[in-house]
Amino acid sequence: YGSIPESWKDEIKNYILSPFRRMSISALQGEFNLNASQYYESLFTQLKIAAEGTTIRAISLVSTELWTDDSHQKRFFEYNVLAINNGAIIKRLFVSPQEQISNYWPLMKEQMDNGIEIRTINPKLFSEYNNLYDSILFENNNSLRSYVTTQFYDNPSRLKGAKLFLNYT
Repeated sequence: YGSIPESWKDEIKNYILSPFRRMSISALQGEFNLNASQYYESLFTQLKIAAEGTTIRAISLVSTELWTDDSHQKRFFEYNVLAINNGAIIKRLFVSPQEQISNYWPLMKEQMDNGIEIRTINPKLFSEYNNLYDSILFENNNSLRSYVTTQFYDNPSRLKGAKLFLNYT
């Protein structure tokens, strides 16, 4: 702080030191903010090592277009299949209005054909909640790891990042 110009100190405090302090406290509590690349890298790593004894529960609100057109989502599905082949159990809940469920049928069928348990639910059941997000929970032995994604407000089909929560019981 000594050789830094006085006029910079507020910005350094506000934009570097305070966020670093908040991130450090969150990390000590098992919470991490991830950008989109970090999210997918962490998610793919967990799917690669998922095996017998691992249960993965996912809530999907993303569009069928994102599932079929996005390269990260395509790799995500490939890693899902790898996890299933290694003995993991995957249960996915698609949240979609009833009138749009038919759009998801080819996607759901492909996932079911690969051993993923699929359910659907109408978002009207969640109408009392302001925001719903895609989320994935990994449960293995006595540890839990969950990801809750955030999308861009002006383009909900585009992933902004995720929050990672770690919990050991």
